Amino acid sequence: MIHNLPSHAGLLFNTSPSILLAGTMDPASAFGLATNVIALVDFVSKLVSKSYKIYNSADAAFGGSTALRDIATNLQELSHEAESRSTGNPRLPLSRTGSWFSSDFFPNVPRLEMKSKADKQLEALSRESQRVSQQLVDAIKKLMSLPRATRWDTFVQALACVWKESEIRALEADVESIRKQLDTTLLVCLRQQVDRMALDRSRSKDNDVKDLKKEIHEFMADCQAWQTDLFFELCYNNWTTSREEDVHMFSDQMKQSIERDKEARFKSLMLRRLSFPELASREHEVCNAHRKTFDWLLSNGHDSEVGVVDFKAWLHSSDASNLYWVTGKAGSGKSTLMKLMLQEPRTTAAIRGGNWARGHELVVAPFFFWNPGSGLQKSREGLLRTLLYEILREHKDLIPQVFEQRSQLYAGHSVEFWEWTWPELRRAWERLFLDTSRRYFLLVDGLDELDGTQEKTRTKETHETIELMTMAAKLPHVKICVSSRPWLVFEDAFKERPSLTMEYLTRPDITSYVSDCFGENEHFYKLEKQNAEFASQLITNIVDKALGVFLWVDLVVKSLLTGLSNSDRITDLQRRLDELPSELEALFGRMLGSLEPFYQVHAFQLFQIIEAYNDIVTERVKSDESLPLTLLALFFADEEDPMTGIRASVGALSLEQSNDREEDMRRRLNSRCRGLLEATETASEEDAIAPRVRFLSRRAQHGSAVRYLHRTTRDYIRNPTTWARIVAATGPSFDPYRCIANSLLMQLKITNMETTVLSQFRTAIANCCYTIGLVESEGAEYTTRYLDETDRAANMLMRASLATNPAFKAAQRQKTRKPNWIELYTSYSVVSLVDYGVGNPIDFVNLGYGDTEAGLQIEAALSNYACSKVQAMAPLDTAAAVWWMGKCDSKEIQEAIKTACPGVVSAHRRMDRKAKRWRWARTLKPRWIRLGS
Repeated sequence: MIHNLPSHAGLLFNTSPSILLAGTMDPASAFGLATNVIALVDFVSKLVSKSYKIYNSADAAFGGSTALRDIATNLQELSHEAESRSTGNPRLPLSRTGSWFSSDFFPNVPRLEMKSKADKQLEALSRESQRVSQQLVDAIKKLMSLPRATRWDTFVQALACVWKESEIRALEADVESIRKQLDTTLLVCLRQQVDRMALDRSRSKDNDVKDLKKEIHEFMADCQAWQTDLFFELCYNNWTTSREEDVHMFSDQMKQSIERDKEARFKSLMLRRLSFPELASREHEVCNAHRKTFDWLLSNGHDSEVGVVDFKAWLHSSDASNLYWVTGKAGSGKSTLMKLMLQEPRTTAAIRGGNWARGHELVVAPFFFWNPGSGLQKSREGLLRTLLYEILREHKDLIPQVFEQRSQLYAGHSVEFWEWTWPELRRAWERLFLDTSRRYFLLVDGLDELDGTQEKTRTKETHETIELMTMAAKLPHVKICVSSRPWLVFEDAFKERPSLTMEYLTRPDITSYVSDCFGENEHFYKLEKQNAEFASQLITNIVDKALGVFLWVDLVVKSLLTGLSNSDRITDLQRRLDELPSELEALFGRMLGSLEPFYQVHAFQLFQIIEAYNDIVTERVKSDESLPLTLLALFFADEEDPMTGIRASVGALSLEQSNDREEDMRRRLNSRCRGLLEATETASEEDAIAPRVRFLSRRAQHGSAVRYLHRTTRDYIRNPTTWARIVAATGPSFDPYRCIANSLLMQLKITNMETTVLSQFRTAIANCCYTIGLVESEGAEYTTRYLDETDRAANMLMRASLATNPAFKAAQRQKTRKPNWIELYTSYSVVSLVDYGVGNPIDFVNLGYGDTEAGLQIEAALSNYACSKVQAMAPLDTAAAVWWMGKCDSKEIQEAIKTACPGVVSAHRRMDRKAKRWRWARTLKPRWIRLGS
């Protein structure tokens, strides 16, 4: 019951509510007022009960006058609090953090001009409780004026000296009446507020729909602009078909309108082609700068003794080098500084205020390399695609100039275009800067995280990327700020450029960060009161040992805070600090070695799952569009029973079920991995307009992504010595690929078909079929059951989608009603079974399907499989068994593939032209089972 809250409940909810308009009570105000009234009524109720004692030995000499004074003070404070709530002028909150029922939780409350009956009743009850309180205060004043000889054990005994018995009973009745009315009134009041919020949320959704409709109308208006132009032209000129000049004018107007429409579609197509899912995710994931840190960046002047060139002066100048190099140790905060540089309004203000950009339009574009991320997040292709997208999105007029060749082709043929190549992207990059009317300020973080497929390729691409930056910076209208570790390749390239070294400048920032972290901890506050000198020296010792590495500081502070929560002695804290290595790699080793023995194997399994997932995604999507592993996906992968995915039922999870699983996995990560793996919120995708080819099911794409704490963490885990230790600890029976296959099947089964698009559904099926081929720890029977369950789950979801998802219904084949993903399922199933070694490819050819759809599909799948084997320079034993290749050397096989591939393309085309689909899936599956037996 609400009235059972403790007497100090008012303090818990004592926050400043948002007063929307005079006379309006929002939910936070209603709750705040109600809890204040509850606290007041509860306190009065206890006072008039016979069990409330006011006597204690310390107050004996004063006849209980001190206790009476405290009671009066409490009553007055509670009464004033209730009064301020009801009048809409609440006092400041007593707690630093404020109330859970803060008005921040109700940002969209509708603005109402009149109070409801419930609001008025609540305020009336508040006034009534204040009246009762004032009666008691007046009675206490009379008591305190009496002679001090009398001593009362309870407040009721004291009150009987100035009040009659009937007055006391009347007071009790008033209090009980207020209590009962308050319960009902508060419920009604809250119900009204909930209804208001629901109405407001409904209006918000309506507004969202209106916005969407507006965008659609604008799009349609653009597409139909030429029709409007023609209409007005006809009306204005009184056009008739009998006049030749009208016909020519009509033709010209039609041509211009169509060209404008085609150009608009071309621009939109180019932006979609440039974009990719993780385009802005790394920027989102980089830690924000701690308050008051890095303020020196935009101050006037730096310490010239450490070779730092004033960054603000560089932004202003039009004479100095147009490339600035931020360098520093791993974990020193380079990415955080670059993010601050991008988001800090003073940066653009400083640029516009200088000679370089004054009077010109400023264009700002960032790119953050991320080595543990997808292929495009760590490649030069991703760098140029991101920078081009960020610039052209805001300046679409440049697109035809930048992509001149594609623009001409599209104008003539409206082709969809090929994939991007490096030479083409580089030409587009060079053509971009032909526009000299604007000033371009580019930020490129983490050049050291560029990653090629091989060592030679990586070195070559690094040099080409450096050349790309330096050549662009030679242009007078381009400024570029880059960051990297102080590797020799970057020192050689940038040593003559303006630069700053992080560890030379961040000592005050680290001191501020450590002081703030400790200052917010109550245990350190107590330590500081007991021994201020040691507390200050501890901070100094941390800063000295950090050597400018913020990441090291963060890990060490967390360790020391753990010691403080365990009530470590001063000597314990100092010893804990002394025993922590000053180098990051050694610190990671210590963290790994300090894992609780009971959880150590489990932690090592999680590391292997993360690495296996990264390898699968990179291979599966050709290093182009991988997605992070989410908490929910990792929860499914962490299931010990390999049959979990096969046995699970098909059906979407509720939000509560999903949240529970994510929270369980988050807690496991914290307890097992000691911060080396962490969950971070995934980036918003509002800016990415490219079509998505999801690796995970839609349900598991949202929420928190599991990542390494830092690039250096992943480097340490992947070190051969560390990795050998991790693999040895889990033993040969643990197969991370089986875990991922299990997770993918679970994700397929919980797919919400009402919101999933067809391409995502097909991709989820393909991923299941692909990944099972990598599982080595299970036999052929498990593989066959897994494929059968994938088939069954996909069929169930497909049937369910026909009633709820119009896109699926439209895509369903009307004649045979076969699911439109079946050929994709068969291709991956055949290849997975061949790759696993269940049977020889020739066995699938000899099934006797010939020129049927099944035969053509099998032929295409095995041909592509052989091509991939040769391209990857993989062992050719299996690939050589493909029927038209026979037993021949690799050169002949490559020639055979070149000859066979056009036939495969033709086979696909013939298959797509067939109206009927062959009933082969049900017949083929028993053959797979026999092959695996």
